[in-house]
This record gives sequence, C-alpha cells and structure tokens, in this order.
Amino acid sequence: AAAGGPAPRVAFHGVGAVAASARLAANSLDIVVIARAGSNADHDLGGADRASVLADLRAWFPKLRVEGILLGCGFSSSSPGTMEAVLDFVGSLAGPRVEVFLDDDSCFWFVKQAEWQARDPQRSWFSADRYSARR
Repeated sequence: AAAGGPAPRVAFHGVGAVAASARLAANSLDIVVIARAGSNADHDLGGADRASVLADLRAWFPKLRVEGILLGCGFSSSSPGTMEAVLDFVGSLAGPRVEVFLDDDSCFWFVKQAEWQARDPQRSWFSADRYSARR
C-alpha cells in the first residue's frame, strides 16, 4: 500500500496448504475451505489421498474460531481417501457428536464447537497420541 493508504485486503501465499496455515494465528478464521486446483496441488478434488486430507484438516482446524466453518470437497465414493480422512478426523474430536453436512456435489462442511477447543494453546489440537488412542 502507498504511504498512508489502506492496507491490502488480500494476501497470496505461494506455498502448500499446510505451510500456509502456519502463517496464520489459531482461532482467527471464520471459514476454511479445503480444496485443490492446479498442478502444484498436494491432492486434487477427485483423487485426494487420506494422508494429505488429514494433513490439511490437522493444519487448518486449529485456525478456525469457535463456530467457524470447515468446508471441503471430494466426499464421495469416488474419492475414498477424502471420506476416510474426514470421518477419522471428526470421529476423533472430543465433545458432542459432530454434525457433518453433505450436499449433492460431494462437498462437506461442519461447524467448530466450543467443546473442541484445545486445552493447551501451544499444543496442536489434533495430536498423534490423541488420534491413536481413539482408533
């Protein structure tokens, strides 16, 4: 921005999704969209693998504020990795039952509840020990 002018309202991050998430504060976003486009994607909408979807969910979920929405695409039988990752992720959350909403073109979304907040803000909300204990 020019000296004294308004601050830019858009920031482009030319890095992968997980690396980009590290640049944002926890509990700072109202909505996160997990989607892919282009040849540099970690996974694409139709053939996402479970590991990359889980990595995105783990990286971006802590960035959502309470009552923020996490939205993604590829929740269909033609993309079993996405389905498995989403179900595993929401199934591991403590607190009340997770309501995952689906639409007719394979998009999913859910709302972050207060009960899902991390107790220790320095620790990742979705830790490997917590996940493996629930499996």
